[in-house]
Amino acid sequence: MEPLKNVYSPVFFDALCTAMQLSFPSFSTDDFKRLIYSKDWENKALKARMQHISESLHACLSENLADNITALQIANAELNQRHKMRGFEAMFFPDYVARFALHDFKLAMPALAFFTSYSSAEFAIRPFILRYPEAAMQQMLEWATHDNAHIRRLASEGCRPRLPWAMQLPAFIQDPAPILPILTLLKEDASAYVRKSVANNLNDIAKDHPALVYQTAKSWLGKNRHTDQLIKHACRTMLKQGIPQTLKLFGYTPADHIQIADFKHTIEVPWQGSLQFSLTLQSKESIGKIRLEFALSFMKKNGRPHRKVFQISEFESNALNKSIVKNFSFRPMSTRTYYPGNHKLDIILNGQTVASGNFTLRPSS
Repeated sequence: MEPLKNVYSPVFFDALCTAMQLSFPSFSTDDFKRLIYSKDWENKALKARMQHISESLHACLSENLADNITALQIANAELNQRHKMRGFEAMFFPDYVARFALHDFKLAMPALAFFTSYSSAEFAIRPFILRYPEAAMQQMLEWATHDNAHIRRLASEGCRPRLPWAMQLPAFIQDPAPILPILTLLKEDASAYVRKSVANNLNDIAKDHPALVYQTAKSWLGKNRHTDQLIKHACRTMLKQGIPQTLKLFGYTPADHIQIADFKHTIEVPWQGSLQFSLTLQSKESIGKIRLEFALSFMKKNGRPHRKVFQISEFESNALNKSIVKNFSFRPMSTRTYYPGNHKLDIILNGQTVASGNFTLRPSS
């Protein structure tokens, strides 16, 4: 699979240079490409390449920051129109603002609002939140009522306390209260794109303040179909943790009437092979509302287990039994490294572990 960082190819830079020359006639393609293809370019990861592009652009522009940002806005719009560039590959534009306009809040905010519509400024806004917390959060409140869904999403996504691959916001990890007015404004947003961000923000908060998210979910639940879906997604970490009051909020109560029969699983999994397991839920009455999960305690490099919960399904059934068959692949993943050795499988029913088994992942031959 082609690494994402390779989106920054010679063809990409040709298009970028053409757009820059239209917006900034004195832009030197030769100088820019010489800076881009530094001796460590090939070794740079995706985010490092984005940062390197914004730094190289700055070196080829003027000393007037406002003029530079205007030129970049024109180039960004040109790239979108001609090459449909509308995604992560354009995130070096807002990165430029974070790197070189951090001292000028009034100049930076409309620039980030512009650039987020073509990619996302969720990373770039965070240095401003750290430096200007009150002003930045007031700006986010204003963005939360903007006509543009991309800008409304930035209001939520940009202040996530634990946004992946981004600098954390320690003050909001400690006290997320400044975030909640923004999320409240957006909880019934017309855009699913925005509502998903609200859910992800609440899920971040739940990792440190589960009681706050539970009370928020309880107060929002039952008033809007889309908000109900948002709340369920926001509570996913607490549901995986098996917190009883959270499970009960969504109708999952202890399933003491259900027995686990015919539980079988692979004993030895070959390297890059699959774990297979099966079981049957049996009851003398209706099975009812079920949340079925499995947990794997992976062997880590240090020899200690690391437990991760995966969902199998959620359903409601009047049947007296139901058979379940599941596979889990141990093929390599960029986000998870596997190590040979002893592993453990747990079956979780409405938050309670109801069956367990051990298996071995064999080393590569």
